[in-house]
Amino acid sequence: MTTSVRIDPRVIHKSDPTCLARYKAERIDGVESENEAAKVGSACARACEALAYLGEEADAAERAHVARQAVDAASLDLAMSPDATHRAREIMERALAPTSRLRFGHPTDGWKSSAEWRWALGPDWKPLQDPDDSSAIAAGTCDLVLWHEEEGRVIVVDDKTTIHRQTQDELRHAWEPRVYCLAAIQVFGVRRVTFRWRNLRHGYAVQLEFDREDPWFESTKERILELRTAREVALEMDAWPETLGPDCAYCPVRHRCGAMRSAATSGRVIPPDLHPRIIGQRMLALRALVADYERRAEELVEATQQPIDLGAGIGLGMRPATVWGLVPRFEGPAGYDRLMRELADLGMTEAQRVEWFRFCPEHLLGSRVRRALYALLDPKVAGRAIEDSSYVEPSTRFELGPWLPATGKRPPARDLDEILDDSWGA
Repeated sequence: MTTSVRIDPRVIHKSDPTCLARYKAERIDGVESENEAAKVGSACARACEALAYLGEEADAAERAHVARQAVDAASLDLAMSPDATHRAREIMERALAPTSRLRFGHPTDGWKSSAEWRWALGPDWKPLQDPDDSSAIAAGTCDLVLWHEEEGRVIVVDDKTTIHRQTQDELRHAWEPRVYCLAAIQVFGVRRVTFRWRNLRHGYAVQLEFDREDPWFESTKERILELRTAREVALEMDAWPETLGPDCAYCPVRHRCGAMRSAATSGRVIPPDLHPRIIGQRMLALRALVADYERRAEELVEATQQPIDLGAGIGLGMRPATVWGLVPRFEGPAGYDRLMRELADLGMTEAQRVEWFRFCPEHLLGSRVRRALYALLDPKVAGRAIEDSSYVEPSTRFELGPWLPATGKRPPARDLDEILDDSWGA
């Protein structure tokens, strides 16, 4: 997948690249990514674009044919490997299967839609007519936008092929939904936008509302301005710092990344010829190190009564998370066996049992059961079974994780080194 400069490199796109070296490579140098996962995602996105223009009356066979043609065309265009093409076809087959809870097709009853909707906002945050306008401060492309002019409703749809199952709480704190909804609110002149995250691989969607009166609106603007400032400095000095992060696996230039080489030198990247026994030893050591760092970080957050400032308005702090547990009648070995029998009676196959529960840790069992209920039953029926605690019951606990200030402002200013000095005596 090749990307080239459309507009000023200081313009913020849908992504939030913290590594400026990666941003320069992808947006300015136009480096061709060899990442097969990215190509699979692009092929599926093109299939969804083709499906968006089908009428709702199209039958299953027609949808499957259109999706397969789009994937095959993308396979040639993106020079995908046979394995990547097969994975893209398989994902779209799951998305269109009778068991999938996703729906494709052009809506009716006054709704309008636009697939691959391109947008751009000017320095005054007003929409620009030309998405390639060089005066833009933010620009990007959304997979699908639906709007109803009479009702004043707007739905932004983002299609994903990730293995990770996103929750509503995770989605609320993610970057892409905020930028997409900021753009939709400004372009359509509405107060509220519905964001719908569709997982094609697993055949389900997560949906939530973004209201311009809530703190995310201004904090997203602040973050965009901060990113733009960082790129202006990089352009002026021609220095694009390399930063290791969670998106390194998708970077097309990681083979020439100095930060990655440094990490490999210090043993943080697994050499391909490393003996399995050594890999296992390092994994156990790393797990212990991570546990120690997490414990120290929790102590710091509790001691200072505030998140650890990571810069750019983001902190590391304690946030509430929903944890799902089994109801008492399913506790213990006998309860587990009873649970498996009941799920089998609901239609769970042996293959599904192996996939969901064979290597499931005990503390994740409740979450897996909840997922199984939504896969086996009609969503409304599954929802009722969960609400009346027939199988699982929710509880809330606080977990350490990235924190986005609810006020739209940065956490109270304290230097991270100062906090470390105070708490660790470094």
